[in-house]
Amino acid sequence: MSADPAISEATLIGLGAMGSALAKAFLRAGHVLTVWNRNASRIPPLAALGARQATSLADAIERSPVILFCLDGYGSAIQLIDEYALQGRLKGRRIIQFSTGTVGEANDFAKRLTGYGCDCLDGAIFSYPGGIGLETTPILLSGSADAYRQCLPLLRCVGGDLRYLGQRAGAAAALDMALLNQELWSYLGAIYSTALCKAEGIEPSSLVAMLPEHHPARQVIEIIDKGEYANPGATLTTWHRVARHIQAQARSSGISGAIPDSVLELLEQALDEGYGKEDLAALFKVVGDKRSRAQ
Repeated sequence: MSADPAISEATLIGLGAMGSALAKAFLRAGHVLTVWNRNASRIPPLAALGARQATSLADAIERSPVILFCLDGYGSAIQLIDEYALQGRLKGRRIIQFSTGTVGEANDFAKRLTGYGCDCLDGAIFSYPGGIGLETTPILLSGSADAYRQCLPLLRCVGGDLRYLGQRAGAAAALDMALLNQELWSYLGAIYSTALCKAEGIEPSSLVAMLPEHHPARQVIEIIDKGEYANPGATLTTWHRVARHIQAQARSSGISGAIPDSVLELLEQALDEGYGKEDLAALFKVVGDKRSRAQ
């Protein structure tokens, strides 16, 4: 595929919390953006901000040289492509995939899309939707070097800390899994530490006071202390899905799955008890003092 000048026009498919945040960032920067979502009710607020509303998914694909998928997984993007027979319409376009998944899923997706004649870039956004557009937000990218260079005007709207990891399609997914793994274990450590303190009559504020000012555990502990589990940046259900990806990646990489297996068991218990829409910190209600729960 020939090297084209930088591109500042795109179609965004998927308008959940993250997709909508991406759309607003592109529009704020003055880019021409077409949007499509299976649930069309999410489109009018973005159209009011200047987004172009496609008449169909095929129309959305044909309007732009760059197609961004922001769905709940690689499988969802493939399902849409197959369901709407988009294979031929994608030829010659740059595809940016912003979905969390395993290295194998990223590699398979890139291989499939390359077979359709696309230039494919895999991306991982290491932030909640509220961090989109900030200079400090890390964006991991891998795949086509041409697509990365050509799409820089769009990518810079997502976050200021762009990390291009080379042409191996799954490189961004690998680092994303490692970082999510580290973040999840950090949060779980904070939840368990708070449970230990409360079980022995130590106020969570005393634990917070021992941590550095910007330690990520502080927010988790404060959520538990206040009991404010609603309106999370990411729900417990979302973290359960992440943990499933981590488990699958552990098996694929040939490393022990003992830790993700045990974490998934706890998260599934929390889902069974009805905490799926709450903050991950709600796991405290599952792992807290068993003595008080039994009374």
